[in-house]
Amino acid sequence: MNRDFIYLEPLNSELARVRATFENRSIVLSSRGESTASSAASFYYAGSRPTSSIVSGGGNLIFMDLMHEVYRIRRNKSALIRLEDVNPTSDVDNLTEITNFLSEMNVPFTISLIPFYLHENRLIPLRENTNLVKVIKSATNHGGEIVLHGLTHQHTGETGVDSEFWNEMNSTPLEETGFVKSRIEIGLEELKATGLLNHNSGWETPHYKAGNGTYGLFEEEFDLIYEAPHWNYDLGFLPYPVIRRNSVYVPTNLGYYRGDLSSQQIEEKLTKAGLLQELQFGGVASFFYHPSLGLEKLRPLIDGLIEQGWKFASAKSVMKEFLAEKTSSTGGNYELQKFSRFK
Repeated sequence: MNRDFIYLEPLNSELARVRATFENRSIVLSSRGESTASSAASFYYAGSRPTSSIVSGGGNLIFMDLMHEVYRIRRNKSALIRLEDVNPTSDVDNLTEITNFLSEMNVPFTISLIPFYLHENRLIPLRENTNLVKVIKSATNHGGEIVLHGLTHQHTGETGVDSEFWNEMNSTPLEETGFVKSRIEIGLEELKATGLLNHNSGWETPHYKAGNGTYGLFEEEFDLIYEAPHWNYDLGFLPYPVIRRNSVYVPTNLGYYRGDLSSQQIEEKLTKAGLLQELQFGGVASFFYHPSLGLEKLRPLIDGLIEQGWKFASAKSVMKEFLAEKTSSTGGNYELQKFSRFK
């Protein structure tokens, strides 16, 4: 006997059907006909507690997917890529090679842009690297968009290494309203000065670290926040956007590509993405990648996601789709064991 589940058997197959199994035994049943939130004839019975252990790739995803059926919502299956920590010192050739490849593959992408580089006494604004600005402009005309990734992505350390709205020394947020607003404003002004402001789609918090009050200020300014919501708990495992106030948070639920363990990372990410493909009502497989790693480490991941049937989309288009209502019919069955092995 498995203590985690109550196994179920439908007594009347004309009224009930099996929706999920574990080890070839039924654990989720629903009504046979179309299920809706308002129908008195609709029911779901789960022989487990689907939200008692919420982990990346756990069986809770089946429950979340079925909720789309209840509310008759269907989303696209969208893959997303964000090119991370592009700043005035970034290698122009690497970025050019990667954005050209993505454009040739018809893969929309987002550039996470830091408009000022700062370390010790060295300050470089984006406008001083005219070649980089040209590459970014070209990229935005060929499938790319921008999200503002802080002003300097640092507080006391180096750009891209340090947090900007979080004191790493004592683990406290930097929440003074004037400080936060001025950094947003100066960043947007630099985008305007370089002719990139109209291509900016939203915001990404440096290292995803800021206080709740600071996130409120980000939400006042940007419709799209390209990161997983994480207020008191981490929702980074969710394969769905989440809305708070007037902002849509688009997650990076596949994480990021580290510079080590190349083949192992590709296999792990494609395994996760392959299981997410089995969600019947859509979702996202989203990751970010540092252009400094070069194209060759990125190519097999892009190819693998396309082979799995994912359609690449921009974060902005995923946000718009999330805000639009879509109706759907009922779905099929799940094999829970696959998701339970998804770590």
